[in-house]
Amino acid sequence: MSWYIYSVIIPAFNAEKTIARCLDSLVSQLTGAEEIIVVDDGSADATVQVVDEYAGRYPDIRLIRKRNGGPSSARNAGILAAKGDYILFADSDDFVMPHYFETLNTFEDTDLAVFAYESSRPAKKKIKVFPDQLSKADNRTVFFSEVIRSRYISSWTKRLKRQILLENGVLYPENLRVGEDFVFVCRYMLCCRSMKAYGKALYCYDETSGDSIIRSVNYDLTQLIQMYEYGFKAVERSDWTAEDKKKLMQVMDYQYCRSAFAGMMHLIDAENPDLSPRGLIECFHSSLREEIEPSGFVHRLMKKTIASENVFLPMLAGKLVSCIKR
Repeated sequence: MSWYIYSVIIPAFNAEKTIARCLDSLVSQLTGAEEIIVVDDGSADATVQVVDEYAGRYPDIRLIRKRNGGPSSARNAGILAAKGDYILFADSDDFVMPHYFETLNTFEDTDLAVFAYESSRPAKKKIKVFPDQLSKADNRTVFFSEVIRSRYISSWTKRLKRQILLENGVLYPENLRVGEDFVFVCRYMLCCRSMKAYGKALYCYDETSGDSIIRSVNYDLTQLIQMYEYGFKAVERSDWTAEDKKKLMQVMDYQYCRSAFAGMMHLIDAENPDLSPRGLIECFHSSLREEIEPSGFVHRLMKKTIASENVFLPMLAGKLVSCIKR
């Protein structure tokens, strides 16, 4: 079969302990209209052998091997190799629900479909995660804004059209290790004319697994800043109306300030409690690598904070004061 309705892309790195569960949840639902693409990102364990065994039993499973380049490069390799009309993503740590493809088949043929997921946490009951406001969005500007506002940007809660990705050159930014989903989803949404959300949980995000590089939490300020800079540029270059761009920028300004201040407060918490004001400033500046000019960043941050009437500025100021008083 040379074509498929769905291509499910799974980036895998040292996933020998979890990849079988992920694949099992998918192969039990294959009908011949779906392909599974596992992109091994230079694993040093038995991930390749496990996937090879599955590929030998299921002709609709493909294994792509590449040098380690991170989850973004792995997903990009999958996108470029895919043959399906729609693109879906899954992490090797997670799995899909039994009704995954069956439910996807009931969705309207929109450029973007967003669905709910369940979060599995240690010693806790599974909980459904879904921003209800998405279901109420009556146009693409509101929809885009709600996705950003709720930070519901994980690619594995999205059904995308391969043609739109390829025609617009929408791929993951391979130089980012933080916020790559944010940039990718923003770029894609800006190419969409129709979007719809569904409250049915089709995916299970396993928070108990800590081995995957995709799971790591990182407060790299430089990466956080670059993530939003990519987003701002994507909005500016889009063909949306000036009024729609203004609305999107307002939402992104708020989230930009929120993320930057959260990263700065994390930095303060992590430093020596006896740090002097000058030492704190030097520490902040040193956390921004050569890609970001500190004074320029601070100027933009303050400007956006004032423009968005951001509530996080007083929080940061209080944190700075308490740090100085120690």
